[in-house]
Amino acid sequence: MGLPVTVYRSTDVGAPQLINGKPSSWINILKKVLVDGYGDKAPLGWTLEFEDTSVFSVAFRNSLADGGSGCFAKFYSTTNVDGNYAVLGMNCCQSMSDINTLIKPVGARGISTNSSVPHWQIIGTSRGFYISCESTIIKMGSPGGGNVEHQCYFIGDFESSVIGDTSPYTIVSGTNGAGDVISSNGLNFYTNYMYSNVYATDGSSGSVFCTITKPLYYTGSTSPDGDAELLGINHLMTNILIYNANIAYNSNLILPRVRGSIPGLYCSSFAGYRFDSWPKDLTQGGFKWTLLRGYASPQFWIKASTWYD
Repeated sequence: MGLPVTVYRSTDVGAPQLINGKPSSWINILKKVLVDGYGDKAPLGWTLEFEDTSVFSVAFRNSLADGGSGCFAKFYSTTNVDGNYAVLGMNCCQSMSDINTLIKPVGARGISTNSSVPHWQIIGTSRGFYISCESTIIKMGSPGGGNVEHQCYFIGDFESSVIGDTSPYTIVSGTNGAGDVISSNGLNFYTNYMYSNVYATDGSSGSVFCTITKPLYYTGSTSPDGDAELLGINHLMTNILIYNANIAYNSNLILPRVRGSIPGLYCSSFAGYRFDSWPKDLTQGGFKWTLLRGYASPQFWIKASTWYD
């Protein structure tokens, strides 16, 4: 049995709101989604482990009881103040001894908004989740005013291909860089590549930065449009793998070529919906799906039913 997926949005009844993009507002949203719940929605089941309110910093841990790695996710003001539309730093690590000490971190990323991006969306489980900011101005497939409208990250446990993997945690984004990259917005998963840093399966200190080439991605010079359901077309969904293209074979079990898959993230054989408004949800094959925004014609969906099956 997999873990049930919950979709949280700023448009839910009783949902906390993203006020002027402040770090304190993000932290309140994360507390409600991960730990406390709101309205008629229960929390994901993470625990609050550390917090320093003086510098707007907080750290959560995923659920060991639900099969999680016990990884930590830290969120913080990159300037230690609660500024309007400030960058919220985020990192994921194997463990923490205090709010400032991260053991085996995967590399920090940053999320920021502007006045045209008042909404947020978190989709996940007690082991991992997607976080994104959402605009009410642009459509699902419009580039809008810039990359701010397209930020999305996965944080937490991936589905490892190695039995007994001691480090099945990461951040997945469209931001290239093995270390801390918080000055630029983390692009959504609309380009032909995603990036992820993972540590060795045996608990040693080795790590590898993976450049993930996605299947089926539409790379034409024009942007196709249309609605698959109205056209009578079924989506053929392909899961996205975390792999190291620099390793020729999968015989290395410490840092294997294919490390696992990104929970719930699929690329459809159909690209379109670029003039549809957010959010875009559908049901196919008995599963619920939600579409991620894209630069041109969206093609990437999150399976909003169960993960870690």
